[in-house]
Amino acid sequence: MSRPARSLNRTLAAAAVTLSLVLVGAAPAGALVIPKRSIDSVRLRDSEARVARLHGSRPERAAITFGPGEVAAVQWTYPRRKLRIVFIRHRVVEVETQSRRQRTSRGVGVGTSFEQARRAHPELKCYTTFCEWGTGTSIRTLRFTQLAFSNGRVTRIVLGYSTP
Repeated sequence: MSRPARSLNRTLAAAAVTLSLVLVGAAPAGALVIPKRSIDSVRLRDSEARVARLHGSRPERAAITFGPGEVAAVQWTYPRRKLRIVFIRHRVVEVETQSRRQRTSRGVGVGTSFEQARRAHPELKCYTTFCEWGTGTSIRTLRFTQLAFSNGRVTRIVLGYSTP
């Protein structure tokens, strides 16, 4: 095979790989939802200091009550990232994203249809308005990640602890 033909083959192969990643919806580096573990690199139990190092120390902050026990908490919101984080005693207890950039390794994120989410992640437990890994209600505290749906599309992704 001639040198120009080999070069053309490599170029076409690279273009095919790039196109397949775009069609599959590969998540940008660092923009990843890892079910029951993290969203946008923020993990459950992370400290406020770690989150500030990751995303900046100037989020919108609000004192809130959280959960069925209405526990005093602090909520940080990063509007440009469409990221909301709840802390109790300076540790992350919930992370929520409404960003289309945050996706699972299989391309599921805000904007994904119910059917696409089910096909990409058959292990999901799905109900009328949400699907989840783990469970948001349990007799003991467990990690969960929930995909909330409206009009058949994911509108937000929440990582948190179940409330016994």
